[in-house]
Amino acid sequence: MKTHRDWKALVAGHAKMTGADLPQHTIDELAAHLEDIYTEALKGGAPDAQAYRLAETALSESPLATVPRKRARSMSCRQDAA
Repeated sequence: MKTHRDWKALVAGHAKMTGADLPQHTIDELAAHLEDIYTEALKGGAPDAQAYRLAETALSESPLATVPRKRARSMSCRQDAA
């Protein structure tokens, strides 16, 4: 039996933990990817817990920590760019 998982919350929580500032569409895409990994594992005969661990592992191995946090540009930078 397939358990309902909140993949978006999992991705958002992992991003926050690593300091990555991901836009919502990126969270949505990563969540869909994790759900695909999970679903494929279930189709392949993996138990629910193992399928979930595979998706979690894929997320934990992703380099989200390399995604920079949003930084507010200083007013002088905005004026220089104009």
